[in-house]
Amino acid sequence: MLNKENIGKRIAFYRREKGITQRGLADELHISYQAVSKWESGKSLPTVEMLYEISNLLNVTMDALLNEDERRSWGISYQESGLDTRKLHALKERLQQFIMEDGRIISANYADACLFRMDTAHMK
Repeated sequence: MLNKENIGKRIAFYRREKGITQRGLADELHISYQAVSKWESGKSLPTVEMLYEISNLLNVTMDALLNEDERRSWGISYQESGLDTRKLHALKERLQQFIMEDGRIISANYADACLFRMDTAHMK
């Protein structure tokens, strides 16, 4: 039997992982944010069709929304670690500016932000 509360917690978890608000998810699904709130609090369940839409928007499988075991098999998430990925992305954008301005500082573009220490004592 489906546990409404657990499914709601998983919807909320994946929504927050994507940085989407309840209202943002509701707008994408063309429903009220109160409906999203009811799902996440375990008061109701989305329809099968709506679960399909939610899984597409959050880029997860329907099984991930319905099955507690799938999430337990993961390691810790960025959000659970307290790491603010928005700051990492902002840092990446700043680093990209340096790449464009002075190719000597960073000679390659990386898909993810990289943190490193440079010895600038001998630089002019």
